[in-house]
Amino acid sequence: MQDRLTIDSPVTLGTALARAVRTVCDRRLSLAVEELPLLDARLMCGDFEGVLELLRTAAPSPALPLLVARYVRWSGDLQSAAAAWSQVLASLEPAFTEQQLEPSLRRLSLTSIASTATDLGEAVLAARLLAIARQIDATETDGAPAADAGRDVQLVSDVALTTLGIDPDAARGRLRLRPRLDEIDELAARNIRFGDGSVSIHAVRQRDILTIRVEQDTGSIPVTLLLEPFVRGTGPTTIDGQPADLVPQKVSADTPRPESLAAQHIGPGPGAAAPPGTVIPVQLVLDEIRTLVVTESGEIRGH
Repeated sequence: MQDRLTIDSPVTLGTALARAVRTVCDRRLSLAVEELPLLDARLMCGDFEGVLELLRTAAPSPALPLLVARYVRWSGDLQSAAAAWSQVLASLEPAFTEQQLEPSLRRLSLTSIASTATDLGEAVLAARLLAIARQIDATETDGAPAADAGRDVQLVSDVALTTLGIDPDAARGRLRLRPRLDEIDELAARNIRFGDGSVSIHAVRQRDILTIRVEQDTGSIPVTLLLEPFVRGTGPTTIDGQPADLVPQKVSADTPRPESLAAQHIGPGPGAAAPPGTVIPVQLVLDEIRTLVVTESGEIRGH
């Protein structure tokens, strides 16, 4: 399949992901709250077209506002979001009266919907949604798969959100990648779709030298990439062969991942929590191939 999220290394993870991507993209889409994990996974796989087709035919539904927000986050397609906006407003109507707030809507990330409303010039609506969000104790993390989402959906989500650490903001042309390079010695991923293009990353460790190459393969406008790789140690770094004074940052432990399927291929087994670690953040404009080299012989330090 073309233009779908692909891992070339580690090979075992890549094989498992390819099978999961095929299964996820072959499943029929429907607009229901319980199907949001599948819709998320389709976006993570890079199937923007399949999700867009659903948006074009969607009727008001509790799941619609969040799906539109997530679609915009990955694709940056504000025009399609604007076309579906009347249905989004109808879907949000129960949220404006606390007594009518549906349990399913409590699980939606109203802050994400508010961000999309802001992008579309709906500042008053965004403020109302943020006020509601402050009153809601959300029970799901935006983008996280539900417990019963299915093994293939979970694997796609695990690879996209944890192994690669993809955090898109396509409407603003910014992409964050936070790959777990403290857990593996080589990672090669491509077809990370974002906006109207795609990005690839190849990282390899030789002794204590970690080399990370990132490239924008397609797209009309260079992506601004915030690269934050997890590392095993910190020392001298270079960007495109030039010395760089980068400040490492500590990252706290994630919540436990009892179904972390990707970890079976690259790191700790099921039941392990995603460990805390240290990232080295750098902002890069992908107008050419960019290369970050980190010497990991130094001790971990940071804030």
